[in-house]
Amino acid sequence: MPGDYGKFAAAVVDERRVRARDHLDRSIDLHVLEVAPSKPARDVDQKFGILLSARQAQHDFDGCVEFARALGNPIVVMFLDLDNFKALNSRFTNAKVDQTILPEVQRLALKVVQGRGDAYLHGGDEMVLIAPNLDDDEARAFAEKVRRTFEGHKFVVDGEALSITVCVGVASWPVHGSSYGDVLEAANRAQVNAERTRNAVVVAAR
Repeated sequence: MPGDYGKFAAAVVDERRVRARDHLDRSIDLHVLEVAPSKPARDVDQKFGILLSARQAQHDFDGCVEFARALGNPIVVMFLDLDNFKALNSRFTNAKVDQTILPEVQRLALKVVQGRGDAYLHGGDEMVLIAPNLDDDEARAFAEKVRRTFEGHKFVVDGEALSITVCVGVASWPVHGSSYGDVLEAANRAQVNAERTRNAVVVAAR
């Protein structure tokens, strides 16, 4: 059966080629893993394990500055604070708020900033968003998107639907300071001004 033998031989050759290719692919993968620099783990805030920590915010901002300075791009910092947070704690207790509202607030912040930058926990109900390469108009528009996202979201506690709004302060590097601390303070001051009306966005004065 010359024809059958030829088919059998061709099948054996094909199988060996597949095995050789798979072995080569695995070797390449292992080599890449060996030579690729390992990325340092990012510091996640330990309370809920959702947002990055305040310490990581400082580190990430400093890293962004290196690229932004070379390209001539700004870095936007947004300071977020929940409206009427003390009233929520009084109404539902701190423990209940920690179990329900705060984790969902953090996940919402993480969702809205995805693809734009990163979200960091700054305090109990305070968060910071860092978004590189947004000009003034883009920064204001994005801050308004953040505000509307919270305004339109329904939080549920003990079967009751709640509307929770935020005040957003916006500042940018290098206009409002040369360091993270300076820009963060400017964003925080703008957020305090937003508290006068609540559910508002205020951009720091130049």
